[in-house]
Amino acid sequence: MSAHGAQYKHVTATGNALASACRLLSVVLTAGADAATVTIKDGSGGGTVVVVKAAANTTASYRFVEGARLISACHATLAGTSPVVTVEVEPLG
Repeated sequence: MSAHGAQYKHVTATGNALASACRLLSVVLTAGADAATVTIKDGSGGGTVVVVKAAANTTASYRFVEGARLISACHATLAGTSPVVTVEVEPLG
């Protein structure tokens, strides 16, 4: 069950999933033909919040118990061939 006001954002290339303050609730990574990694940061230059890794052709996920507050943006850095990331975020503000 998602939190009130939660949104799902799909990311297929490195960049902001949400370009404003939010609470990060979960991350789901689906790898393509090879292993994939997504690194979620508080903005493109901020500290790392979570790293999720998935083997080729598999899905891996991470759910925060109470969410992680991001004050700048929810930035996803993707590695691998054709990974797809879905983040569940709750905008703040």
